[in-house]
Amino acid sequence: MPAKTLLSALFLFLTFHCVGQDSTYIYTSAKNTYRETDSIARTKVYNGDLRLLVSELTDSYADNTYKARAIFAWIADNIAYDYKAFNNHKHYKAPKCKTGDDCLKVIADWKEDYTDKVLRSGKSVCDGYAWLFKRMCDYAGLQTDFVPGYTKHSPDEVGRMGALDHAWNGIILDGKYYYLDVTWASGHCPKDKKGKLKAFEKSFNDFYWLTPIEKFCQNHYPEDPKSPGVANYSVERYKNNPYIINDYLEEIEVILPSTGVVTAKVGDTINFAIQHKLGFWDLHFSTNTKHNPYIVANSKTVYKTLGFVTGEEQRTDQYSLPFKRKGDIYSFDFVVDNKNLRVIEFYMNGLLQLVFKVKVIK
Repeated sequence: MPAKTLLSALFLFLTFHCVGQDSTYIYTSAKNTYRETDSIARTKVYNGDLRLLVSELTDSYADNTYKARAIFAWIADNIAYDYKAFNNHKHYKAPKCKTGDDCLKVIADWKEDYTDKVLRSGKSVCDGYAWLFKRMCDYAGLQTDFVPGYTKHSPDEVGRMGALDHAWNGIILDGKYYYLDVTWASGHCPKDKKGKLKAFEKSFNDFYWLTPIEKFCQNHYPEDPKSPGVANYSVERYKNNPYIINDYLEEIEVILPSTGVVTAKVGDTINFAIQHKLGFWDLHFSTNTKHNPYIVANSKTVYKTLGFVTGEEQRTDQYSLPFKRKGDIYSFDFVVDNKNLRVIEFYMNGLLQLVFKVKVIK
C-alpha cells in the first residue's frame, strides 16, 4: 500500500473507537502455562525508556512465544481503557502527509509519538493498545501486524458485520499466524443506563491471547478479508455466526445448524447440536413471537442483564425444550410454528447463552 494511502487509512480508522468486552471468563489453560511469565512481567516498570523495558521483559526468554506473552501481559496490566475518550468521541489524529514529505517517516514518527502518549498517560482506546504491542514487539524482533477490523457486541448483530471500530494484532510464532487482542484481554468498561461507558475495570482475560481462529471470529473479523489470519474463514461465515454470549465463548461449540441465520418454513423442525463444556440441566427458549423470560419465585427484582426476570406475580410455566445428552454434546429440536419468527434465544440454567436468527420462507 502506498505511504499516502496508508496514512489516509490510518486517519479514517482513528475516527472510530473500540471497547473491551464485559467478561468474567479466564482462559485457564493459558493462565497456568504463563503464570510465572505474567507474574514477572507485571513487576517491570516503564521509566521512559521503552527499549529498556522491552529488554527487561523479553531477554530472559529464548522462545518468541514467551517474549510476546510478556509484552502482552505487561500492556494488559499497565494500560487502562480510556473510557472518557470513547464517550467524548476523542481520537488521536494522524498527521497529513504533504507533498514532498517522506510519508513513511511521517507515519513512523506519528506512531511513536502516539504510543509515547499512551505510555505516559497509562490509558488508550484499542488502536493505542495495538500500536503499542506492535512497537514493543518490533523492538523484541517479533513479526506482528496492526489489524483494524469489525467486532460484534450484541445478539442483534447475527447476520451483520458489526461495527468497523476496533483494532488488534496478528503475530507469527513458530511459522504460524495468530490473532490476539490485548484491549479485550485487559478488562472492560460497564455501561450506564444511557449507554455511556463507566470507569474501566481491570480484569485480565486470557481468552484473547492467541485465540483459535474459530473462536476469535465469533466476534472479530479483519477489515481486509485477505489477512492471513482468516485464510480459511470467510466473511459470510463470520457474518452469519450465531451469537454466543461472551462468557461462554470458550465453553460452547455449535455443531448444528451450520449457520446462525437459519432458513426454514412453517412446520419445519430445526435440529440443534452443541458442545457445552460446562453442561446444563435446564433449557428454555424465548423468541420474538414467544417472549418468555426465566422466572425465579419470591422476588420482585428485575435482572435484565442476566436474561431473566423475577417476581411472585409472574407465571411459572415456561417454554422449555427437551434435550438429549451424550457426554458434553447436547441435541434438541425446535419447530417453526409462526411465519413471523425472527429470533430464537436459548437459556441454559436460566442464563441467556446462545442466539440464532431465522428467515421463514413460504
